[in-house]
Amino acid sequence: MALSRCKSMEGMVLSSPLAPRGMSPDKAILHFDRQVRQNPPTQEHLEQAKVSFQQQLLLKCFDMGPLRGRLGYFARLLGENSHLVQLAGIPDIGQLQSMAGEVFEVSNVFLRELRGTFSPDRLPETDAYIQDRISKGSKWFQDKLDRNLSQPLSAIGVETDNAEVEKKIINA
Repeated sequence: MALSRCKSMEGMVLSSPLAPRGMSPDKAILHFDRQVRQNPPTQEHLEQAKVSFQQQLLLKCFDMGPLRGRLGYFARLLGENSHLVQLAGIPDIGQLQSMAGEVFEVSNVFLRELRGTFSPDRLPETDAYIQDRISKGSKWFQDKLDRNLSQPLSAIGVETDNAEVEKKIINA
């Protein structure tokens, strides 16, 4: 088991030889290997996988859902602990959520647009229209996220005597 975790055999010293009966290959790995040998990927399949990977990566880059979720968690954390927390730098966390709301809504529209422009047989990296949209979208999102989220978040001051709550808020 320990040997299966090794990344290389460099510097490895075994105190005794390995007995073949002590090593048994995983059946799932053998099955996978057999399947790959019987059905090797074609060049076309690899190209389709590359197109799909680039598309998914771009969608992930512009998906503000995880950020919206983290901001919601931060707001809930502050709300649930309002009796323990003094908040400074912003009147209330709802205002921050409203300011970020535009970014989240535009993100949804932008993702729909990207999906609509993707072609199953054309790499996004070679598509001039997609490259232009990504360039313009990146600039817009960077400006809005900085102005509507990063700057207000950095201005927020949170004071509490509860170390556990403070740690959660800092992490959020």
